[in-house]
Amino acid sequence: MTGPLEALQADTEAPPDGVVVPLVTDKADVTVLVPPPGRWRTRANRALRAGDFDEWAELVLSGQDYAAWVEADPTNDDVETFFLAWKDASGEDKGKSSASQRSSRSTARR
Repeated sequence: MTGPLEALQADTEAPPDGVVVPLVTDKADVTVLVPPPGRWRTRANRALRAGDFDEWAELVLSGQDYAAWVEADPTNDDVETFFLAWKDASGEDKGKSSASQRSSRSTARR
């Protein structure tokens, strides 16, 4: 996972409207415009971390691009290829969910 500085740099280098990414499935070959992550709703980040790619697409993509996503009906492999292409085109990373940062102390401090 990239740090905050790398993510900020990638955001500043990405085109302001986002990047066009191919989505290739056995049903369709389409391209969709993915806006920079700074413009995504927080719910989209949660959907992505949960693996709910259709909800992510609905929250992030334009209505026309979302319709193309639904029509293409991507498999998990198709989605993985899509996000790799997005990463290459934008310099961004969809990220991975991280473990909670809990204290290792088992008792309260006094």
